[in-house]
Amino acid sequence: MIALDATTVLGPKLNRYFAVVALLTLGQDRKITTAIRELTPNVVALTQSFGARKREIERLESDLQKAMEHFRDVADEHLGNTGQETPSAGRDK
Repeated sequence: MIALDATTVLGPKLNRYFAVVALLTLGQDRKITTAIRELTPNVVALTQSFGARKREIERLESDLQKAMEHFRDVADEHLGNTGQETPSAGRDK
């Protein structure tokens, strides 16, 4: 049952993530390209951790969170959103 849930939930999300990654890494903005390339290994590591011990999963989640924050900072700086409310600001609530 867990494998089915992982496949049906994570599969589509990973497909969307990697589609966006492909678009961003092919773009001309080197800061965004570098930031997404730094984020991707953390996403992959977390998805590969199924069945791992709780402590390992927590570490991977923490690494992913830090990488996502870094990517958001780079994206916000690129878009000129520094010091402003961003569209994604309310998502985590």
